[in-house]
Amino acid sequence: SGSTAFPKPIYLDNKRLLNPYYIYKNFNEDNYKPNDTLLSMAPFFYEYGFRMTFIMWQNKGIYALPLTRTVPPSPHDVLASIKSGKINIFGSAPAALEQLIDTIKVENNNDYSPLKQLRYISFGGAPCPDELCKNILDNGIELRCEYGSTETGPCMFYDFESPLINTRLKRMRIPNIRKPYLTFIPESDDSNIKELVLLPNDPFKASNISNRSDALIQGRIDDTLIHTNGTKTNAIPIELTIREHLIVKQVAVIGHDRFCTSAIIQLNIDEASKYQLNEIDKQVWMAIEAANRNSPKHSRILKEMYTILPMNKYLPVTDKGNIMRKKILVEYEDIINDMYNKFLNNVDEHQQQSGT
Repeated sequence: SGSTAFPKPIYLDNKRLLNPYYIYKNFNEDNYKPNDTLLSMAPFFYEYGFRMTFIMWQNKGIYALPLTRTVPPSPHDVLASIKSGKINIFGSAPAALEQLIDTIKVENNNDYSPLKQLRYISFGGAPCPDELCKNILDNGIELRCEYGSTETGPCMFYDFESPLINTRLKRMRIPNIRKPYLTFIPESDDSNIKELVLLPNDPFKASNISNRSDALIQGRIDDTLIHTNGTKTNAIPIELTIREHLIVKQVAVIGHDRFCTSAIIQLNIDEASKYQLNEIDKQVWMAIEAANRNSPKHSRILKEMYTILPMNKYLPVTDKGNIMRKKILVEYEDIINDMYNKFLNNVDEHQQQSGT
């Protein structure tokens, strides 16, 4: 699994391997055409990578891997691969796509011409920052998003017919061929936030179950933090906004089973080296303030509730670029507990150790 970095044994029969092609075509005939060449960043041990080899074969197309000696491939290797062949579709996780665009900006003099030869770029598997999407679209490059899982394959696709350009990439639709097997169940009776549930069939319908064909994707349900006072925080939008600041390399927003949210910040060393220590903290707080402005009051991060990791520490992520939230909670348990104790109980680590 690219999302958890753990093995996930699943049963794949012939039908399961061949059906995704028809799901893609049912949603949009333009998704894949004969003679298309897909350059994929996904290794074969990811379901997506394995699935796409079959789709390109059924479509009389070509499945290509980057020319590289390292895994994952560097942005330079990806650009060279796009330039070297007849690549016209690029499939990537947002983290690798972000690195590619950063390289184009810094080292390639904002030359987007290699990407402009593509029919489109496809991404999935993790949220893509709004600023990154806007940058790519503003340079005349088409972006497409898909949503699925290791067990189920493709479930939803970007709403290419939506007039709402700014949210089109996150506004998802279910292909007609999949509608009998998917349903949305609200978190509560009056909630507009729904969990996508996948069933072998749809045996019943009730008033609290919706079969809407469209939805605005917000993230994975395990990225929802439920606080001790019953309120909920979606960590993903907050993390994406904080990461838009150049000084932040990675961030984990936490607070599940806690009274309030907090954040652990991993610095971008190259950017942080430009500032004095006190200025680093100011820059990080600016990033958090930007996220707070667009967050519900109960989800906002207070000035006492973030910590900046030392330069030699990092937040573990999967190959997709998703933070490994559970691993972070274990690895930085002492730092997290100390931060909450100081704020909620006015107890610091020294007092705890001395028993006072």
